[in-house]
Amino acid sequence: GCTVKDISNIDLSFENFWKVYDYKIAPMKCKSMWKKLSDEERIMALGYIKRLRNFYSRKNYDMPYPERYLKHRRWEDSLPNY
Repeated sequence: GCTVKDISNIDLSFENFWKVYDYKIAPMKCKSMWKKLSDEERIMALGYIKRLRNFYSRKNYDMPYPERYLKHRRWEDSLPNY
């Protein structure tokens, strides 16, 4: 797991998620799903994107659609360490 010491500087807005995830499909649906997440879930979701992207790029896979990422809570997935 990871610990976050100071969350006051983390941008938990949907716009930040959209920018960081950078897979621009179904924004309205994703925005409504993002709004339903708690701040803790948003922190975890944002923090996991880079790791997921690294894993997928090593495997030559496309990132999951952002809607799937949110719907299936992919930040809770366990990825093998490299």
